Amino acid sequence: MAKKIESGVQNETPEKLSVEKLIARRANITLNNKVEYFSKELNGIIEIVKPPKEQFLSITGRIDDDTPNDEAYEIQSELIYNCIPMFQNPQLQVAYGTKDPLDIVLAVLNDNLQEFQEIASIIFKFYKIDIEKLVALKKQSGKMKS
Repeated sequence: MAKKIESGVQNETPEKLSVEKLIARRANITLNNKVEYFSKELNGIIEIVKPPKEQFLSITGRIDDDTPNDEAYEIQSELIYNCIPMFQNPQLQVAYGTKDPLDIVLAVLNDNLQEFQEIASIIFKFYKIDIEKLVALKKQSGKMKS
């Protein structure tokens, strides 16, 4: 008999998976590639799109325990900018007077750092990652290499 290996918290009795169930699950995965976030600052809904895995890893791969705050802000701004198509509109950038496209993120949010962090956290959750745990894991990984 195969040994049981658990991943995460279970709320109900698990059932044995089959190819058919995994195929049926695929449709739900595609549906979960977008999130609607209600911004109190803007009093409206912002659509956040899941970034391609390669893009997510490329951007977030630059974050570690020694990343200065201003650089972490730039990295998260890039992530948010790439995940909110509306922010990529050149007309929006002209209207807000931003020269660097990444500056549009906080300009539109009226420098609301709480909502900035909430949006970044939502993007990390697309890949089931907690940003604090990611930094801790990278820190631990760096110690292991030394």
